[in-house]
Amino acid sequence: MHVSEPSSSANGAQQMPPISGYETSADTSFRPDPASGRKPDSTALFNRLSSFYFISVAILFVITGYFKASAAISNNPEVYKPDYVFKFMSRQALFGITAFLEVSCAVWLVYSRAFYPRLAATIWMAGLFSMYRIGLALEPHSTPGACSCFGIDTLFFGLKRETIAHISLASLSYLILGAAVLAAIHRMNGRTTKSGCK
Repeated sequence: MHVSEPSSSANGAQQMPPISGYETSADTSFRPDPASGRKPDSTALFNRLSSFYFISVAILFVITGYFKASAAISNNPEVYKPDYVFKFMSRQALFGITAFLEVSCAVWLVYSRAFYPRLAATIWMAGLFSMYRIGLALEPHSTPGACSCFGIDTLFFGLKRETIAHISLASLSYLILGAAVLAAIHRMNGRTTKSGCK
């Protein structure tokens, strides 16, 4: 078996061989060697943060999708009326389509491990909800708090319609702001890695 011997420098001092998996710098500090496969702590923290965000978004989509699906199969006469924004479509059909998209996106967010596809799916859904809310605000015949994120515009666990609208807006803000923050952090980490900083 070959054993590496300490090397001698020009002034006669012996130098120990470098420890496997690490490289030494001039200031004698240790930095992880990229070949060793070790991940910086910031990367692990970002992975945990992004996983928490996407799982929470998936749970939110399952909740809202459940109430939309329940409204779609209910006998409430409100579901047969045309939607405020998509007047060519009944609210029942819109509830069913939206519930399917939300649950499908939730499954994708849970089982996928790729960052950018999950981020794109979240931004896509947030964009659809944002455009619907803009169309609802521009509709003169809509009533305040008419957003149907949680199904039919009736009392929801005893809450007022305006309160439900505030919860819907807060949920949409969470989707948009969370995705923006994750995208900014991911981009910042990418620049740091390319520059060689740890």
